Amino acid sequence: MPFNAFGAPDDFTAYAVCIYDDAVLAEWLDLPLGQCGGRRPCWSSPGKERGWRFSNYRAPAGGVRWLAMVAGREGKSFIRLAGRRRVSESAPPPFAGDVVIQLQSDSGFCAESRYSADEIDRNAGARFRAVER
Repeated sequence: MPFNAFGAPDDFTAYAVCIYDDAVLAEWLDLPLGQCGGRRPCWSSPGKERGWRFSNYRAPAGGVRWLAMVAGREGKSFIRLAGRRRVSESAPPPFAGDVVIQLQSDSGFCAESRYSADEIDRNAGARFRAVER
């Protein structure tokens, strides 16, 4: 995936994370452009057109805490994400089926990962962890 596929999230490319539980939209998390309210910008690029990092450790429940998008040759690029599920008075139910997580931009970029039950390490209440194997 080339670096320019990511757009410019620090300035004008908006991103959202969509999480589907058995093909039904379960969560939608928007990532803010530019500043997150602190002294540092949310988005940064490590340079040399390698990728983008998003960091917002003050993210509320239902928000993305950090994201790394790294450009590279076929099979060498990756996206990693950590967020917080919304928690109401009672803990949200665990995901019931296969889980699909998409990172979408308003410029048309879309990356997707699908997780079956054997790829899900943790799935209880507000905690979910899966690793592509």
